[in-house]
Amino acid sequence: MTNPEFRPSAVATRLVVYGALPAIADGRGFPNDSIATPGRLLSAENRSAAGLTKPGRTFQFAALGADVFLDLSGSEAAAWFAGADFDSAIDIFDTALRRAYPDARQTDDRPLKDDPSMRARGYRVEFTQGRRAFIELLYAMPSAKSEAQSFTAKVTAQQIQAGDGAGQRGMN
Repeated sequence: MTNPEFRPSAVATRLVVYGALPAIADGRGFPNDSIATPGRLLSAENRSAAGLTKPGRTFQFAALGADVFLDLSGSEAAAWFAGADFDSAIDIFDTALRRAYPDARQTDDRPLKDDPSMRARGYRVEFTQGRRAFIELLYAMPSAKSEAQSFTAKVTAQQIQAGDGAGQRGMN
């Protein structure tokens, strides 16, 4: 029997729900590499080859059936993988997020206009001290073609300034 904690969906979920979100909540932000331990840091050439153009650091994690990647860039973090257990990732993520942050609000769930086999789901998580996180999940439907079978969780940190309902992207 395979340990479900090492499936790509569980690894990506842990990186976001138990790594990136606490880094936003306590104000550490994403320059803190501790959320990426024990990932392997990719070189600048590997980041460029993957189409990552913003300054940042990208880590690779070995999981059962597929590698999981975590990119930390300014006020944004993204975890993703392709193949493997892509079809269960949305449920695993949603369950973990609601367990860890019961007040998290789902803001959206819709098909992508350019690819109806993919969906986008949004969440907003409010923290103390004027901090919040916006999460966008991009996930393939079970019927997606093999090249589209993927899961991505993008997190954006936001600091709300006193008297400013809109907030400011990024952490101080």
